[in-house]
Amino acid sequence: MNGTLRLARAELRKLFTTKALPVSFAIAIVLAIGSVIIDAMVAGKNGTARLGTDADVYGATWPDAGRPGAAGQQPSRLPPR
Repeated sequence: MNGTLRLARAELRKLFTTKALPVSFAIAIVLAIGSVIIDAMVAGKNGTARLGTDADVYGATWPDAGRPGAAGQQPSRLPPR
């Protein structure tokens, strides 16, 4: 076994034996599930953008969704679609 492989194996052992890995993994999972639940609860309410649209992702409200600079958005530098 060469030295690089041995070092990589030792680093992986340290990573998987630390207590921080399961804790940080659990926190990441909880935050991801919470984000999905909140998006599902907000979907379909008046005044909110459809899920997955630019307005939903970047936080503009539905009436302002098409206007650059609305609701704190930066004007787009991309060419119009």
